[in-house]
Amino acid sequence: MAPVDRGPRRSDGRDESNAETPRERTGPAVEGTVREARPNAIYGVELEGGQKVLAHIATSLQTRIVRVLPGDRVTVQLSPYDGSRGRITQRHR
Repeated sequence: MAPVDRGPRRSDGRDESNAETPRERTGPAVEGTVREARPNAIYGVELEGGQKVLAHIATSLQTRIVRVLPGDRVTVQLSPYDGSRGRITQRHR
């Protein structure tokens, strides 16, 4: 008897169709300016629309030791769960 084709599989054996990808859980990316540095690598960022959010640095920036200072232009990816929180994903020069 021939095996039944059940569609694409991931390396861990789960169905690809049911897998939740990180892209599905991310919010919109917006630009803003760092206004204040707080303890524990948290920054107060003012977005282009005037909204203020708290943001932490993404892991990819931490591993490259990117310094973020007040006054820097940054790209913030907002949380889909809480619009007042976000992640700094890029520092503009």
